[in-house]
Amino acid sequence: MLLLDSENITRNHPVNLRPEHQRYFEKEYNKTLPSVYLKMHKNVLLTSEGIIFKNLTLIKESLLMPEHGTTFNLRYIISVVLRRKKVVLQDGNYLFVFNVWYQGYFHWLTECLPKLYLIKDFLHQYTLLLPDNISSFHRSSLKAFQFKEILYFSTNEYLAIPNLDIITQLAETGSYNIQLIKHMRSYFNDYFSFTETSILAEKIYISRRKASRRKIINEEHVEKLLSDAGFYSIIMEDFSFEEQIAIMRQCKYLISMHGAGLTNMLFMPTNTCVLEFRPEGDESNLCYFSLASALNIFYFYQFGLPNNLKNIHNADILIDVPLLQQTVEQMLKY
Repeated sequence: MLLLDSENITRNHPVNLRPEHQRYFEKEYNKTLPSVYLKMHKNVLLTSEGIIFKNLTLIKESLLMPEHGTTFNLRYIISVVLRRKKVVLQDGNYLFVFNVWYQGYFHWLTECLPKLYLIKDFLHQYTLLLPDNISSFHRSSLKAFQFKEILYFSTNEYLAIPNLDIITQLAETGSYNIQLIKHMRSYFNDYFSFTETSILAEKIYISRRKASRRKIINEEHVEKLLSDAGFYSIIMEDFSFEEQIAIMRQCKYLISMHGAGLTNMLFMPTNTCVLEFRPEGDESNLCYFSLASALNIFYFYQFGLPNNLKNIHNADILIDVPLLQQTVEQMLKY
């Protein structure tokens, strides 16, 4: 069944784009999203990595990205069959929406939850299948939907399912159906509108000092500048999923290093502003630039010097504080 037609999208450019940085963003300016379908597969097997196979053959529609097929190959499938416990499910309507990176906050909110929202009016007919190693934010987000049942299974098990409905990939990682992501924002903001928070700030800086990677090397100086500009510094891990939504609902200016916390722009109002710190030389991680464009949020960026050129994606970075001063002054005019 067709759920969404193919869509051509054009993204807004970063507000503070410099000519020498054009190459970092231009590949994302225009994208074509695939058609999205609800498909039934009969007599299939499902693993906790979100891989579906039948007769030792991978069902490619369960892959988040085509290149994952080299990891989840025949050897992987045989290993699952030999080493994990097989759990046979009875007849029923079962639904699959998670992927190999479902445990990540960004991937759950932008790739898995939109699938649930897309068919939210029919979820009461389904038993949702999920691994049991999910976190509190997964469970909190699922409160917004009504299922017949949620069936959790162990990572040491794999499921034999007579009838499994899957929703094909909405887009490649870092791309979004614009109307779908906007409607989901409104839905979650309305559903969790009762949540209160002690953080009453329109200017928020998200610190990653509790994270193991992607930190700001000179964060003390960065936070001093931002504090002087009226920004409130928080660590997102200190707040529940509901509280994070409540904080973001009233946020007008959000600043953070590239990382999961920036996903929370999903709950900010339209025509607000986001500033993302990124490592110089990183040309691939444009998911927050794309998300801001889809949500009609003004996107600003600033590159920092990475401390690890061999692993830029996970590097800590050094921020040019005088340049940050200029960028923040520009952002606060919006």
